[in-house]
Amino acid sequence: MKYYKFEDYPRQNFAQFYQRKDYLKLQKKVKKILVLVGRPGLGDLIISIPFFTTLKDNFPGAKISYLGEIKAPLKNLFSLLPVDEYLYFDSTKKINFLFLAGKFRKANFDLLIDTQRYFVPSFLFSLIPAKYRLGYSSKCLFSNWKFAEPERKKVHDFCQTLALLRVLGIEKCNFSPEIELPEKYLSFARKYLEKFPSQKGYFALIPGAGQSFKRWDLEKFACLGGELSKRGYLIVLIGGKNEKPLLEELSKKMNGNCLVPLSDQEIFGTEPLYSTGILKLCHGAIGNDCGGIHLSTFVGTPVVALYGPTNPVKFGPLGEKNVVLFKNYPCSPCEKKHCRYDCKCLRDIKKEEVLQSALQLTEKGK
Repeated sequence: MKYYKFEDYPRQNFAQFYQRKDYLKLQKKVKKILVLVGRPGLGDLIISIPFFTTLKDNFPGAKISYLGEIKAPLKNLFSLLPVDEYLYFDSTKKINFLFLAGKFRKANFDLLIDTQRYFVPSFLFSLIPAKYRLGYSSKCLFSNWKFAEPERKKVHDFCQTLALLRVLGIEKCNFSPEIELPEKYLSFARKYLEKFPSQKGYFALIPGAGQSFKRWDLEKFACLGGELSKRGYLIVLIGGKNEKPLLEELSKKMNGNCLVPLSDQEIFGTEPLYSTGILKLCHGAIGNDCGGIHLSTFVGTPVVALYGPTNPVKFGPLGEKNVVLFKNYPCSPCEKKHCRYDCKCLRDIKKEEVLQSALQLTEKGK
């Protein structure tokens, strides 16, 4: 079994900046930082955690403001980010950008960091008064620091975001940080699982995904769950509130030999951190390309992630001791919702290889 290792930029891409270490010069000057993020989904928000952690570690005395829109179900997860201020901003309404400069004209920001790549929003964001600006939009047109990103489509999305910090000379970044889950979420999960004791422990299946074309066959999930059950694990099905019918369908296919926390208490589907508490207490998790996989790795639970039409190089799980199963056919990853080959890349992932990977993960331990 080979553990998944995400692709990063070659070190030499940013070597010149590591020698300069501009952030050390800025630490005394920069007291207020504004970061434009936009409207992140669950996966985007999760992989931004290491970015903000690294930023805070290197600018410990600065006030970090987050400019964007956090959807209501994600606000508790957002609270784990080391930011000092949340400034609501709906980036989907382009007219809002016209008022950015006026709104923050007297905010006295020292450093603006733009994580977007679109010309018009980046141009209007650049009109906010600040001493320094950092961004990669339009080939760093609005940035005080110029840098290249050769073959950026071949590196993980997380590494692309970290490039913004690397040009400041920040070389040491934590690529597999574990978030410290607040005790209230862990306690809630423990109390739930205590009602269903399991001598060997729990194993999570995450059969959903943001889009149906990324989902492995439900019948295979059911067979996989059955095999893990035979080996003494109690299977827990995890998903968001919109995936409740999917989870209950899978439960039926498993003859009810599993737990569906969302069916018992709705909060497991509406608040990601409650289901994250369940994931934290599992020996491992198996799932598609979805936010639940990333949540698992960020609380230290190893995963077997199943990728077909989407790109594990760009969107694979962070952390160590994770396995990604991906067929890498000539046509994949195509990122297409409609496939003339009927998603052969996903269908050809056999339940036997998933089971073998999962069992090897548990033998290694968390």
